[in-house]
Amino acid sequence: MHTAPGFGPDDYETGKRHGIRPFCPVDESGRFTDEFPMMAGRKVRASNDEIIKHLDEKGLIFSSEKIKHRYGHCWRCKTPIIYRNTRQWFIDMPRVKDRMLDEIDRVEWVPDWAGEAREKNWVEGAREWCVSRQRYWGIPMPVWECECGEKHVVGQYSGLREGKGYKEGMDTHRPWIDEVTFTCKKCGSEMRRVKDVLDVWFDSGVAAWAQMGYPAKKEEFETWGFGRSIIEAHDQTRGWFYTQLGAGVVSFDRAPYDEVMMHGWVLDPKGQKMSKSLGNVIEPLDIINELGADSLRLYLIKANAPWEDTAFQKDGPKNARKILNTYWNVVNFASTYMNIDNYDPSAHTLESVSKNLRDEDRWMLSRTEKVKEAVTLGLESRELHKVARALEDYIMEDLSRWYVRLVRDRSWSEGVDSYDDKMASYFVLHYSIMSTALLLAPLTPHISEEVYRHMGGTKPSVHMEDWVECRESLIDGDIEWSMQLIQNIIEVIAAERAKMGSKLRWPLKQIYIKSSDDDNASISVFEDVLMQQGNIKQIKYITSDKAAGSLEGVEFDVGKLYIDFEVTPEIEAEGYARELIRRIQQMRKDMKLNVEQYINCDVSAEPYLVSLFGTWTEHISAEVRAKKLVFTDSPGGDEIKTWDVTGKDITIGISSAEQ
Repeated sequence: MHTAPGFGPDDYETGKRHGIRPFCPVDESGRFTDEFPMMAGRKVRASNDEIIKHLDEKGLIFSSEKIKHRYGHCWRCKTPIIYRNTRQWFIDMPRVKDRMLDEIDRVEWVPDWAGEAREKNWVEGAREWCVSRQRYWGIPMPVWECECGEKHVVGQYSGLREGKGYKEGMDTHRPWIDEVTFTCKKCGSEMRRVKDVLDVWFDSGVAAWAQMGYPAKKEEFETWGFGRSIIEAHDQTRGWFYTQLGAGVVSFDRAPYDEVMMHGWVLDPKGQKMSKSLGNVIEPLDIINELGADSLRLYLIKANAPWEDTAFQKDGPKNARKILNTYWNVVNFASTYMNIDNYDPSAHTLESVSKNLRDEDRWMLSRTEKVKEAVTLGLESRELHKVARALEDYIMEDLSRWYVRLVRDRSWSEGVDSYDDKMASYFVLHYSIMSTALLLAPLTPHISEEVYRHMGGTKPSVHMEDWVECRESLIDGDIEWSMQLIQNIIEVIAAERAKMGSKLRWPLKQIYIKSSDDDNASISVFEDVLMQQGNIKQIKYITSDKAAGSLEGVEFDVGKLYIDFEVTPEIEAEGYARELIRRIQQMRKDMKLNVEQYINCDVSAEPYLVSLFGTWTEHISAEVRAKKLVFTDSPGGDEIKTWDVTGKDITIGISSAEQ
């Protein structure tokens, strides 16, 4: 074993403990100095073999061999580095270590272990902080030295003006600052500046007050004080978190922050750190240009807890975009029908529509307040991934998949009798959309701004609104439980339909529900919704399996379902009518007709189908806004198309009735 106190921190500490003076005959260029005459001027790395040969010839070496081991290299050019002992400037951090540890306990850390374990462990092993660097760029070390050993520290520009060679407004970086000198008060000789610059981490460590000109300018700092919260990645445990903590304790006896949020890194899809040299860098602007900034933001927030690393997956922003597109489609649906009916959001309040609210409206209001509560809690706890996931579930399930489906028929209804009911549904839909815009604003600011303005926001920007508060009086746990049961039953029915090959548009003759009286009562609250969304003609509540006859039961959350898949002539007629409606609506969409625009429609089908359609002509015409619905062997129109419906050809011709 050998130790060289002049070539490495561990060896230096060993030598210091045993009183061995550091000896380092190597200059800044990596060559031996005259202190090692035999190799003076030679590169250190190129001298190894010759030194070993010399020791061997002198009989001073016992054994020589090569060992493969880890060694420090320059991260940029990959060249092996040389550790050398040099004259540096230090801050004695161990002297304030205990106070730093106290401040770690005071500060709120997210997650907790970032402070309790990670930062505390680092500070407990704190060494002297080397704040000097032998570089050209950076803040010049404000220390002037005399040959007699006297030192002069300049803390402000007022002190610098006393130096010889200083010019008002001069650039105070190197090389100009090096021309400023002072007269030594001890011996009268010329004092010149130490050539070093300060560690850039010293800059960042004092940024909290230096950015406001403190201590030379006190007013702004005394007005604003320290920032409450800072956010950086986990590598800043020994970086910005540490340098601010140390500088703050030395200068103010406290950390210059009250909260630290530590975030993880974005890695490549394989979990490796991105690097241009490895060719695995994913450029954010490429993602933004293709999918939008909001999609990228939402994905990164939703993917993992903020403090966890994220292996970037290219499908992630695409999936996030689907969420935002779904929200945008809800907005388009709402604005389309609200414009048709001249709905004015400012003319309606919760109080004015309350008597016309249906149970499904109250359910949606309850769900909206619940998501406000969840998002606010997630933001306050800094669990941003939970915020994004709560909003995703709300948009995709509550708002789009359920509420829009429930109010669609109400939006299409016409006549004076349906006006109040429609206005109530518009109020709840508008309330839900605008609440979502405000909740999304910190995560996806661009779409939030667009929706807010599009839907009648009253302030210049969504970002000028107060944060939304949860209205607990609107939360109804019973009504949410009722809808949860309905959703579960519909999911079970859909799965059973798939097994039986039963099309969703074809009604079920009936279902039997076997559950407790309390659960049956909860289900009955939304019985109409269950019949509509499950496409069921009749619902019966039973207390025994025998009441369902020969039907086979299937489990749901709180009981059993018995589904009657019998297809009667009436069900067949309604099923084909629904199939025809869907095809006509698709053709209307392909023709880019306005939703309120009337059409004339010709239909050609086999006689049996025509007879089935005949019993549903009025309903079909109303659903597709057809002024004329004619069954003919030779359909005409602006758009003609033949469809295969359960193996039967149906030809449809559509023309605008406005012509």
